[in-house]
Amino acid sequence: MPRKFYTQTFKKKWVDKTSGKALVKHGRHIFMFRNISTNQVLYSFYPGLDDSHIKQLPFIGKHSVPPTIRHDLWKPYCTVTFPTTHQGLVAYRKLREFRKLHETCWDPSELRKLQETRWGRNDKVALTNSRKSRILMIMDQKANAVADLAQVLITQGLQGEWMKKRKEERLQAQLDFVKERWAEIDGLANAVDQGEVQRLEDEIDSLKQQVSRKSNEKEKERLNKAMSLHRRRIKKLLWAHRQATARNTAQKSLEKIENKKNAPAEISPLENRVTRSVLPKALQKPVAEPFTLNGITVEWADLYDAEYAEKWPEGVTHSSMGIVARTPPLPGKEKNEFPLTEPEIEAKLAAEEAARERALKAQERAERDAADGITREKKKTGVWQYLPSIPNPLSRFTSKSV
Repeated sequence: MPRKFYTQTFKKKWVDKTSGKALVKHGRHIFMFRNISTNQVLYSFYPGLDDSHIKQLPFIGKHSVPPTIRHDLWKPYCTVTFPTTHQGLVAYRKLREFRKLHETCWDPSELRKLQETRWGRNDKVALTNSRKSRILMIMDQKANAVADLAQVLITQGLQGEWMKKRKEERLQAQLDFVKERWAEIDGLANAVDQGEVQRLEDEIDSLKQQVSRKSNEKEKERLNKAMSLHRRRIKKLLWAHRQATARNTAQKSLEKIENKKNAPAEISPLENRVTRSVLPKALQKPVAEPFTLNGITVEWADLYDAEYAEKWPEGVTHSSMGIVARTPPLPGKEKNEFPLTEPEIEAKLAAEEAARERALKAQERAERDAADGITREKKKTGVWQYLPSIPNPLSRFTSKSV
């Protein structure tokens, strides 16, 4: 996402730090980081944090917003992967909105619970210091972030149903419009084949002769208007004939491509670019792909943190991101495994030692056979073991370079 920086002339400029290749996946992954001391949560589109992410934290009191990012305090919390970038961007916006509600619309009863769990039930100093308690409560978004993520995914699952229905309705509206519009265009193209253009041109010539004989200006204006209408009609007929010809040519090329792919013979009219070109702008606007929960994965630094959510939607896959220090692993990449136990280490060393011994024995056998001049022949089986071996008569010939 674009970042601001100041040049030597002290003018603000926008610079895109993300490469063009990375922009394709911008929004498909959401990386969440947690402050190990305050449980504050930050969201990022790439596996790292910089000082620009501090803007996500509200100022609610002293030491509530750090001056800079300390990577020893901010640890990976979880990584969410979505099927499409649009779905990830919508989820990111919803997570930020929910977090804003947690920071501004909190329940005072939660403050008493925090005081009792943090300082004990009988600590009068903690109960009187309500301002500090409120700050700590608002900063602690560890559990809220997990609950928000689960709710966002549940909402997207419900949105996917009506988005799918909306896409089907748009497709049907496009097909109906194309069918009606092309019926009109085909009628005009057939009129051209029947000689409608020639008839209109003859009428225009006749009107020209009438104009030359008329002296009344109103009659001339009427005849000129009639000729203009005929010319407009001819232009429309020729356009329809060209469109019909281009559509048929494009349809034949599509059928050839489909035949090479061994695809079904039926081709949707919307696949033909000429057929689709008559759609109005309102129907040409693309419809967003329906949200789906299939393919959504959540990788956790601590898998037990997923229990902060009361309910998770079906279809979401949870896994562990392995051992992480400051940067979470990229989804789909090899993860750092947990340390092996002593029996696993012993078994691994024994397997490596056995493989090493087999390799040494094979090497010694090959060297010994080469020294003795032994050539190992493949053992004959079946009928071939009773037939004599026939030498190759061309084996004595050698190729010489000219």
